[in-house]
Amino acid sequence: MSTNPHSNAAVRRLRQVQRLYTESVTTEAGRLMLWIAGPEEKPMIEAFVLTEDSAGAVTRDLFLTFVQGNPDTSDYLANLDAEFRLQLESARDTLLGQGVPFEPYLTPLRSGGLTGFLRRIHSFAGTLTHHRGRTVVFLNPAQGRPSDSLATTLQQLLVSGLPAGLDVMVCDTEDGPLGRRFTGREDWHVRTLRPELHMDQLARELAAEGDPEDPAVRFRTLFLEMSQSGSRGAFDSMREQGEAARQLAQQQIGWEHLVATVLAAQGAHLLPHADRRKEAVSLFRQAREAAQLAIDVGNPAGRAVLLQCLNFEAAGLLHAKEYPAAAATYEEAAARADREDEAFQRMEAYRLAAWCFDRGGAQEQAWQCNLDALQTAETISPDLLRGSTLPYVGQALLEGVERMNRHDAIRDIRHRMERLVGADWEELIERAQTPATP
Repeated sequence: MSTNPHSNAAVRRLRQVQRLYTESVTTEAGRLMLWIAGPEEKPMIEAFVLTEDSAGAVTRDLFLTFVQGNPDTSDYLANLDAEFRLQLESARDTLLGQGVPFEPYLTPLRSGGLTGFLRRIHSFAGTLTHHRGRTVVFLNPAQGRPSDSLATTLQQLLVSGLPAGLDVMVCDTEDGPLGRRFTGREDWHVRTLRPELHMDQLARELAAEGDPEDPAVRFRTLFLEMSQSGSRGAFDSMREQGEAARQLAQQQIGWEHLVATVLAAQGAHLLPHADRRKEAVSLFRQAREAAQLAIDVGNPAGRAVLLQCLNFEAAGLLHAKEYPAAAATYEEAAARADREDEAFQRMEAYRLAAWCFDRGGAQEQAWQCNLDALQTAETISPDLLRGSTLPYVGQALLEGVERMNRHDAIRDIRHRMERLVGADWEELIERAQTPATP
């Protein structure tokens, strides 16, 4: 029985993905890397990419992951570019320390389609003097699924040719739009990677590698099984496994936050399904109560879980179009995120609360929450705000000026926005050509 954490069943699967990637034939030409992976295998591909951005990297390649936006919507490119600029802003201190001239890439991309976006990524990678490997753009949207329209766009890219040294990476099933279109098409510079990880056996293997009576092993097994059930839509099994994991966590001292984590994870699996959103919101509320209990008994992990649960609950209410309740929950999330390093979370929670109040017709509350978001931004370095959602707060305030006849506030709003974001803050919105709505 193996107890070595460096050789357990999950790690072995990660190593398998790493070997498959590194042993694939490499060429100088840009390629499309297609992972044939179902919903249970995809998290292991994501884990591989995360590992490559750490001390455990096994390649010299630069991976850039993009999860925002829906490939089937007209604003997908704008979402990709906005996410790239946010990544640059997040890495500002590191880039400055390395002397990387990244400022030109903070200007929103005006045109050029996906080809222009990839050329921008390729150009940026060329400024990294220590980068010696390939550049990999991982299109991994959290919303929507691979579609025929995305397949057509990628095919056009392959026909026109990707920049040398740049790859696009995607995941799909064998019978999905990308799988059908690109599997085995080496003539189009496609690398088809089949990990075949047998993730349905992972939980049992992990359990077999530890003491089956160990509560940690039992909890991990139940949580993995619950997640797998949720991923494939087997919600009855997900509930049974989740209930068993929750009861086990309740029996342990110091595991109070894991009770909340189980409930929130179940809700997250249900949230994308319109007919199950009420149940999802109910689970998020139970998770919030469990997280508060963790805080009350002094569990240090409870606070972070509570903030996550509040945002999950608010998102569920927003999707259910229960705007007043969503706004109130976002307000609570903002009030809870009161630490200095949580200013971005607080600003965004106030902005979303304002958006929900506005949709619900509560103009006065929307105005105040937008002011609170602007006030929060005053505590954030202006260098970090150009790639943020603050310009949309300014835009909403100016719209509120007209609706509520508060023209005396215009000068102050514009002055603060120009000081925090720049004189071109309104142009940033126009260039992005996408509203920062939930």
